[in-house]
Amino acid sequence: MRGKAARRVIHSPIVAREVLSGCNNEGPALSIKNMMYYVYALKHPKNSFLYVGYTDNLERRCQQHRHDEPGWKLAYFEAYISEKDARIRERKLKHNGSTLGHLRKRIENTLKEL
Repeated sequence: MRGKAARRVIHSPIVAREVLSGCNNEGPALSIKNMMYYVYALKHPKNSFLYVGYTDNLERRCQQHRHDEPGWKLAYFEAYISEKDARIRERKLKHNGSTLGHLRKRIENTLKEL
């Protein structure tokens, strides 16, 4: 049971840093073998717009965004085991301004650095 619980701890700074580095072309990304679903926020350095999305492959999706329009940086992500939970969270961030506002406040220093 311990191994299963350990896989659910996904918000540690080390995991976040390794996934972030892969999405920002600064090094190899962490390979998570279990199926995970991600809700993510990308920021373009030219403005304060946050793009919120959902994917089952965060690294691939970041590369697609950068291919379509270079400059996007991963500002934030959440990982879920349940696809339904990830889709619900994405919908809340996209359609509820106060939810996105709370997220912006929580990551305001990150947004300033990008």
